[in-house]
Amino acid sequence: MPLESRERRRDGLVESHFSASVPMPTYLVAFIVCDFEYKETKTKSGRKIRVWSKPDAINSVDFALDVAKRALEFYEDFFKVPYPLPKLDLIAIPDMGGAMENWGLVTFRESAVLFDPDTGSVGDKKLVTMIVNHELAHQWFGNLVTMKWWNDLWLNEGFAVYMEYLATDNCNNQWKREDQFILDTSREALDVDSSIYTHPVSVKVHNQAEINEIVDKITYHKSSAVIRMMQNFLGMETFRKGIQIYLNDHQFSNAKALDLWKAMSLATGSRIDVATVMAPWVRQKGFPVISIISVNTQKKDGHLLYTASQKRFFRDFTSQHLKDGHKETPGWYIPLTYITKDSLGAVKTVWMNNTSVTFQLSSSNSGWFKANVGQTGFYRVNYDDENWKRLSQQLLHNHTVLSPSDRSGLIDDALSLAKAGVLEYKTALQMIEYLNHELEYVPWAVTLRSLAYTGNMLNPRAAFKLYQQFIVEKIKHLGMILRWENTGELIDKSLRDLTLSTLCSHGDTECVNKSKKLFNDWLMVNGSKPIVPHLRKTVYYTAVKYGGQIEWEILWTKYKECKNAAEREKIIFALGATRVKNLLKRLLKKALGSGSEVRCQDLIQIIGTVASNPDGRLLAWKFFHKNFKKIVKRFGKESRTISFLLEKTTENLRTRKDLREVKDFFEAHRKMHLIQLSSKKILETIETNIHWMHTKIQQVERWLMDQQNK
Repeated sequence: MPLESRERRRDGLVESHFSASVPMPTYLVAFIVCDFEYKETKTKSGRKIRVWSKPDAINSVDFALDVAKRALEFYEDFFKVPYPLPKLDLIAIPDMGGAMENWGLVTFRESAVLFDPDTGSVGDKKLVTMIVNHELAHQWFGNLVTMKWWNDLWLNEGFAVYMEYLATDNCNNQWKREDQFILDTSREALDVDSSIYTHPVSVKVHNQAEINEIVDKITYHKSSAVIRMMQNFLGMETFRKGIQIYLNDHQFSNAKALDLWKAMSLATGSRIDVATVMAPWVRQKGFPVISIISVNTQKKDGHLLYTASQKRFFRDFTSQHLKDGHKETPGWYIPLTYITKDSLGAVKTVWMNNTSVTFQLSSSNSGWFKANVGQTGFYRVNYDDENWKRLSQQLLHNHTVLSPSDRSGLIDDALSLAKAGVLEYKTALQMIEYLNHELEYVPWAVTLRSLAYTGNMLNPRAAFKLYQQFIVEKIKHLGMILRWENTGELIDKSLRDLTLSTLCSHGDTECVNKSKKLFNDWLMVNGSKPIVPHLRKTVYYTAVKYGGQIEWEILWTKYKECKNAAEREKIIFALGATRVKNLLKRLLKKALGSGSEVRCQDLIQIIGTVASNPDGRLLAWKFFHKNFKKIVKRFGKESRTISFLLEKTTENLRTRKDLREVKDFFEAHRKMHLIQLSSKKILETIETNIHWMHTKIQQVERWLMDQQNK
């Protein structure tokens, strides 16, 4: 709350008096004593906003200040509920791990709120925008209305994630954040939720350790994806009205999921029993895959009949874990949307409330159809071979007939189904043959993330070079179109960053040589003329990956001298890319050394970056294993960071020897609650990798050889 008065006491101390706080949960109370500086502004409604930082970073707060002002004004208008405090402070905290929505005093790690226009990239700007919008959404969802108990934490986090996208589009629609929701949120949630050992969005919690464990992508990402699905079938205005009812009825108080469902049902005029539709999505584990097959090829009154059936999706349908302990999940109420080749503008919806449903399509015998329009539903879709073939042919003939979201969804579904053993890789990979005509950011970003698993598993086999050549051949046209200049809209800049980083990381000679030249030119002037921000991450990374100890040492020195958090993150990303194993060992050792030159918040990124490097995956695991006690001492035995690092250092292991080592580790630490909660998921991941190497890698290698011979 604001300062009301200050007086000097006889003993020389200064006594400050603040306005009385509004009713709030204890976890949102915060105060800070510091000698930081600030800049301020006011919203249209007169709310004072200030952003604080260390004095030497004060010129990097302007962007966050502008974002915060726009966000607060947007939320006040969207919710029709005023921000209830007279002021809002945001503060950049050195060595903080993330951000926290304390009411009226929001704390951030420096890279999440500071943006230097002279050194920051479009990615840095996007990060600040999204996190500020997320934390300010919490001022309503979480602060004004708080979940009654931690099992409904998703009411806070799901809405904060979803609203951050709406606020970002309002702030700058050039980013096309609605499309990027699929990339950054939906597909991340689908991947995590495909584990046998996932948990429901709403899960019972009894102690601190269990609360820590649910601070994950299910609580954040899946819940927001389910909220987005609800918004889509209700319509934006009805959804918005439901939010307003919910916030007004429960402000300065607590709420449960049932309260949200009631508010949404009221907004529909009681036409829809929202609780009946939505409860399974938050109470049940996992999500469905919908298989749609033709009943026959004969027309009936000008229509074709199809049957859609649902069952729970798993990342590996042949897993022994699935055979040992899986119980069949009840069905979901599913808004199955679809378009056809002959009616692109007419989105139809079929409601599935049983295991299967039969419906008619008005389409020619040669026409395709595409389900889950805009990827607004939280489910995957599988088609019969004929429809997959027709869709791939459409992409080759004219991919723009389908939206970027729909193209992204087809690719991600196909590759995920192939990984799970539901679809032949030959069929799935046909969906990406059109990519040398793709000019949009989201389909490319989704493709590269979906293919990353395949690339990791192929490396270092001989076919990995074929994989790299295929990626370069498909994306090369973008490099020629976008080139190296920082021009275009924000989404074009994101696509350029993605294109150049992909070309360089996959060994394109022209890209590698250009990056190395830019790095050497920077060295020639002793760093006095910095590499332009939008190229810096790629140039650093490429110079180290394809260089040696000299390049690594130069950037290590720069890291130690660097005060800009976002810049340090770019340097760490590069340092962890070296192919010299002794340098990777040295980086890990320095990260945890006594009197460490590495900030605590950077240690997590260092271990994760080394683990993502094919030359470092085993080094990172062995380092984590050997130094486990030190890491626990650094972060605390109940910290979610411990299980995150354990998952990160084991996710690319793929041999029986690796599996035995990890099992031995779990046995040695079986009394540690947080570790045991993660153990089954981690073992499932390693066993899935082993099974993929034995059963699917040859399918991919044959397909890559066929592509080379075309």
